[in-house]
Amino acid sequence: MDNSRLIRKSSEKIVDLDAIASLLASERASGAKIAQCHGVFDIVHPGHIQHLQEAASQADVLVVTITSDRYVNRGPGRPVFGEKLRASTLAALEFVKFVVIVDFPEATEAIEVIKPDVYAKGSDYADAKKDLTGKIGIETDMVTRHGGKIYFTAGDVYSSSNLANRFFSSLEPEAEQYLSEMRQRFSSDDVLDVIDRVSSKSVLVIGETIIDHYTYSIPLAKAPREFILAAKALEDEMFAGGSAAVANHVAGIAKNVTLVSIFGSDEYSGFTESRLASNVELKSIICPGRPTTRKQRFLDPNFYTKMFEIQYIDDSELEPELDRQLLEILAYELPRHDIVLVSDFGHGMMSKAARELVSSSEGFVGVNTQTNSANYGYNTIDRYQRANYVSIDLPELQLAARDKHSDPALLASDMAEKLHAEGFMVTMGREGSVYTFDGGEQLSTPAFSHRILDRVGAGDAFFAISAPCVAVGAPAELVGFIGNCAGAMAVEIVGNRVPIDPVGLKKFVVRLLK
Repeated sequence: MDNSRLIRKSSEKIVDLDAIASLLASERASGAKIAQCHGVFDIVHPGHIQHLQEAASQADVLVVTITSDRYVNRGPGRPVFGEKLRASTLAALEFVKFVVIVDFPEATEAIEVIKPDVYAKGSDYADAKKDLTGKIGIETDMVTRHGGKIYFTAGDVYSSSNLANRFFSSLEPEAEQYLSEMRQRFSSDDVLDVIDRVSSKSVLVIGETIIDHYTYSIPLAKAPREFILAAKALEDEMFAGGSAAVANHVAGIAKNVTLVSIFGSDEYSGFTESRLASNVELKSIICPGRPTTRKQRFLDPNFYTKMFEIQYIDDSELEPELDRQLLEILAYELPRHDIVLVSDFGHGMMSKAARELVSSSEGFVGVNTQTNSANYGYNTIDRYQRANYVSIDLPELQLAARDKHSDPALLASDMAEKLHAEGFMVTMGREGSVYTFDGGEQLSTPAFSHRILDRVGAGDAFFAISAPCVAVGAPAELVGFIGNCAGAMAVEIVGNRVPIDPVGLKKFVVRLLK
């Protein structure tokens, strides 16, 4: 047998989305019916084979479309196999005519191009209520609009995620042990129920917006006549970060969000508003003569290594009139929302009066104070009198306690008591997080991150997702778990390019607990 011929034949089946329409036009001209299956197909198992065979039996030509690597949100280390290897595996199946790698998060773009006569889904999609993506209805409408039909195959249902968790896990042993114990205590439905409970809540986000300005650059040689390193700028990208990122993250799981933030008399208020989710309302306080906080980072475009940062910032306290304006807005908005999240970056917005007003609010208040190069040692959590929930990292806790040597667990317990906090979360990067609750009980959750692309905004994502879970009464064990899932997703996103996708978050949770 000529193996090279078989390999060549398989590779010829893999085509671009742009090319598939003309190829299928030729098939249709000869009277052929087209079937389409879509998925990740990370670990091809017997259930996949049965599904694809049955789909192929419903038409003359089977096209399998697969999600590209960058849109696979199935947990740490996923996909196990890259898109090219997944495509070649499927192309090796005799009954598969074409394989297309789709560089979109959903199947809809591929359906629009292929216009299948039969769109085959597994039996686990027959009940639309169990579809985490909520896309089966959209896909059905699109297929039927083009004259096709949905067909649910009847083969055995297996789980690629279960196989990946058992045999291809990229997590550390302690994380695997933790997940094994979690699967005994909680189902994915338990976690999804917590996230869904937030969907009816209104959230107020308070804090400085930060424009994250990324300048992608190539390092050059040292300037010959000066002691300075040179770099060649390539392109720029800007994101709405800081409290705007928090608002966008929580907007994915909450009913509606109001963002109260300050801006300079420049274009960045409009820029930020254009980057906010549709269910976020912006309440801007414009500060004449003061720039919107912008942090310009120079990065290597290949590995996103940060070389240098310039801050455009005025971190002095607000003028008295502007502070009064802020207090008036807060006095009106605080009682109108179920959940209040303060994202305090220490750049002058949160005055003593503003902190006291928030702390005295009768509703649920979550606070995250951040330490950065501009406020190091000055913006500590103990400047607040009260919070229901606090989320800070370990160095921020040590700064607030003025103690870097004592047991972090003891520091967290003492600080939680001082702030009358029902829950106090300390994030520790690769070491995961520790949650203090019920007057001193503590739970540790390991990190689930596998690939770290950019740490910027990871703490914001953790806070934005975990705080509302506390507000709706999530079991303590699930607060750190859900927060760490959000953090693991955030470190795979460049800057604040996109917020945490709620569907992706739910998929991440389900995959980990299978």
